[in-house]
Amino acid sequence: MSDDNLAVETVRGPVALDDLGPALMHEHVFVLEGSCELGPVETCARVAAGDLASYPSDRPHTWRTGAGERARVLVLQIMPRPRSSR
Repeated sequence: MSDDNLAVETVRGPVALDDLGPALMHEHVFVLEGSCELGPVETCARVAAGDLASYPSDRPHTWRTGAGERARVLVLQIMPRPRSSR
């Protein structure tokens, strides 16, 4: 594995839309406790503790629990990095 594969890059502050590649934003949701429905509006799914859901987050999506339900989740959101000016 090259050192390039080990780098973690972050971007702070506003980023011009022209500097971004195609919309490739994704959410990865680990359900730690309870259950909920989440995902793209047209295909949301019920997930429970121990499940992992991954879906494009640059489209309308939803998160919800039933009345009186609670869930604890860990969310990892992946966004494209700006194109380099090099």
